[in-house]
Amino acid sequence: RDPLKNLVVISSKLNSKQEFSNFTRSSITNDHFVFSCRHLARSVSFYCNFLGFTIEKCGLAMALLSHPNFETRVLLMGGSSFKGVSSRAITPVDDHLSFNVNSLDTAEAELKQHNIVYRKVMYERIEGLRQLFFHDPDGNMVELCNCSELVLE
Repeated sequence: RDPLKNLVVISSKLNSKQEFSNFTRSSITNDHFVFSCRHLARSVSFYCNFLGFTIEKCGLAMALLSHPNFETRVLLMGGSSFKGVSSRAITPVDDHLSFNVNSLDTAEAELKQHNIVYRKVMYERIEGLRQLFFHDPDGNMVELCNCSELVLE
């Protein structure tokens, strides 16, 4: 039984905009992202010391982190449920969490200083777009970019 087939059937019944009259796009905001981690303390240290997050709440198996520059929080879940990331390859098209930074050159220098393996990407299709991809201590992909500097036409 294919659960995606059922989703297609259900979504094909929702063909009228009136069915969504009580639900508007402006009612959705992002609250947090969840990452599983092998060693909670090591991951908290990475997100706080390297990316500038602060601890909002912390327990034995979880830590909720916030950042002064945006509302979205990161929830790190430690413990025996950690499945890990199957590949250590740095592949920009994989799922990742992206942060805009003021200076990509400074960010790159920090990555080098901390001996963090990263991949630098510059796209010819989007002039000026520069990105740095790397893994957090548990293999989750993180991107630092200069996306706010871009002018898309």
